[in-house]
Amino acid sequence: MLTIRSLKHYFLISLLTVIMLINLIIGVSNYHESEEQVEELFDAEMAQMARVLQSLFTHGQRAQGHLEYHEKDIGAQIDNGHDEYTNLGHKYEKKLAFQIRSPEGAIILQSDSATRSPLPIQAIGYHSLTLEKDAWRTFTLIDSDSGYVIQVAQNEDVRSELTHEIALHSVIPTVLSLPVFALLIGALVSRATRHLEHISNEVKQRDAGNLEAIDLPNVPDEIAPIIAALNHLFMRVRLQSERERRFTADAAHELRTPLAAIKIQLQNALRKSQLEASHASVSKALKALDRLVELVQQLLLLSRLDQPEESLGIECVELGDVVSNVVSELYPIAQARHIDFHLDLSDKLSIQANPVLIFTLVRNFAENALRYSDAHQQIDIRVNQHQVVIRDFGPGIPDDKINQVFERFYRVEGDHGGGGAGLGLAICKEISGRYHIDVSLRNASPGLEVTLDFEPSETA
Repeated sequence: MLTIRSLKHYFLISLLTVIMLINLIIGVSNYHESEEQVEELFDAEMAQMARVLQSLFTHGQRAQGHLEYHEKDIGAQIDNGHDEYTNLGHKYEKKLAFQIRSPEGAIILQSDSATRSPLPIQAIGYHSLTLEKDAWRTFTLIDSDSGYVIQVAQNEDVRSELTHEIALHSVIPTVLSLPVFALLIGALVSRATRHLEHISNEVKQRDAGNLEAIDLPNVPDEIAPIIAALNHLFMRVRLQSERERRFTADAAHELRTPLAAIKIQLQNALRKSQLEASHASVSKALKALDRLVELVQQLLLLSRLDQPEESLGIECVELGDVVSNVVSELYPIAQARHIDFHLDLSDKLSIQANPVLIFTLVRNFAENALRYSDAHQQIDIRVNQHQVVIRDFGPGIPDDKINQVFERFYRVEGDHGGGGAGLGLAICKEISGRYHIDVSLRNASPGLEVTLDFEPSETA
């Protein structure tokens, strides 16, 4: 089955092929038609020539001999590169012959071309014969009064050459016009398919959150159903996305109030608990509740990431300030575990983005570094011209697991950091994808180095 990879190429090749086939059929038909017309024309001329000779000869032209055609002069001029026509005649005269015989069969008058190969006596009418390996067409006429036999002959080469020239002249313009046809057809096909290119560009340039209807005015009737189907699909996807986002936001929002109330009650129970066993149970319940609260907050953030870019708000974000704010927020936890942050903010780096999302991106990686670092260790964070690099000195991540840590709810086996819900790096992946930030994780032996490249290369 033929696979169509390009409508332009398909239409161009198909139309040119059809044009060539049609012209080939027309050329073959014209050739046969020209051949028939040439045969009829030359046969009529031969008959007319025979009757002229009959009229002239029977009314006084009875001198025996032959006509002089000066064929040597004609041939010399033609061989020297002159035109077929000369002052002495035409080169085809050598391919014409006539002779007149008496009733007894004696040759009374003949042309020079007939003296080399006298025409044999034939019946009245048209005949074909071969003389000295040349094919001739003859016409024989007998005068009813005198009985003289008048014969006119013509070399078949004349007819074939004329037929070939007619056919060739009808084919050459078509062949020469094929490039013009190709350009015109290509231009017409490009004009006819430009709406498809507009649709392709329109869809290609959209981000994932742009599900507005495609509006292309004055499209052909054949393309309008495609646009209508795409717009219908966009509408259904938009409605489904809005339902899912609304459900996630509503569910997470409704969970915050009861969770906050439960946390307050557990904290009160922890303060009032006198038994050691009860104290331990309540502490575990509080930790589990903290994880649940964090999960709800992350679900709310994921729901927010599904919103269109314009609804989030964009402004200039200074990465040095973001890192300083993140460290300030995490400092109490780091101080309690005797972990130091070492910052290098000598370079300036700013981008156009939503400040809350960029803060969340840096905070998640810094919090992970803090979570998986042992006491009395150090976390290095530096900002250069287009990167933010976060380095811890913890256990790192197995090389075969690095590509999986960005999956939702995935946690590395043997995770001793605890407290995570498995959504932090998934959120980082969503944020980095939205702003085209290249995130790379590398085991630094010891520890893990995270690089946020805000100007990723095209091959990255």
